[in-house]
Amino acid sequence: MFSSPSTPSDDYLFNYTSQLLEWGMLFLSLDDAAKEGDITRTIPHLKKCIPFFFSHSKLSKYLVECINFILQYEHASPLNKMRILEGSFVNRRGGSGMNVEADLVQEHAVRHQKELIRGLGANKTESAIKRATGASNLLSLVVGNFDRSLSVPQKSPNHTTSVNKEDVQIIRSAIESVKPLHHTPGRPCHSFHFLSPKFEVEQTSLLQVITKVKERIERGLGLVVDDDDNGDDVNLDNQ
Repeated sequence: MFSSPSTPSDDYLFNYTSQLLEWGMLFLSLDDAAKEGDITRTIPHLKKCIPFFFSHSKLSKYLVECINFILQYEHASPLNKMRILEGSFVNRRGGSGMNVEADLVQEHAVRHQKELIRGLGANKTESAIKRATGASNLLSLVVGNFDRSLSVPQKSPNHTTSVNKEDVQIIRSAIESVKPLHHTPGRPCHSFHFLSPKFEVEQTSLLQVITKVKERIERGLGLVVDDDDNGDDVNLDNQ
C-alpha cells in the first residue's frame, strides 16, 4: 500500500528515514496545532491523514471520520464552519498554548464516569448512576488535588525525567556514522525493505473508497461500525 517496486539503486535506510521524518513532522504539527488552537491547520491535517489511515485499512473508521468531518465543514455555512473548527479545541485552564482536543476531553470525562459506575458494584440503580456521573468532573478534580498534595506521581505518556545527555550523544554518533539522509544505492534496511522514499498509496482505490463513503454520508445511510471498541474497520456495504 505504501511502497513502490524495488530497484537495485534503492537505499532502504534512506527511504525509511525519509518517511520517518515525514510522519514525525506531521505528528509534531498535529500536536502543535492542538496546543495553539490553530484552526487553519485542521482541514489540511485531516486531508494528510486520509491516505495514512487508508494504507492501514481500506475500511478504517478513522478514515471515515476524517472524510465526515471535511464534508460537514465544506457543506456548512460560513458561521457554522467557524463553529466546527473552533469547537475542535478547548482551553480549560487558560494561557497560551494550553488548548487540547475537545474529543479527548470528552473521552476522559466518559472514562471517569465509567470508573464511578463500576465502583457502584451491585448498587447500579438509575438514580445512583445519575448521581455518580453527574459529579464525575468534580470528583476527578478532588482526587487530582488530593494526589498532588500527597505527591502521588501523575500517570502520563510523557517522560517524567529529562533525557540522558550520554544517550543523546550515543544516538547522535550512530546517526552521524550511518548518514541516513545521504543516498547510498543498494543499502539495506532489513526490517523496512518495502518502503519507498515518499509515502504513496494506490490513488484509484483511495478515490473509490472516498467516493463511496461520501455518497453514503450524503444519502444519510450511515456506516456500520465494528462493535469492538478496538476495531479499526467499518462496513460500507450494509444498507
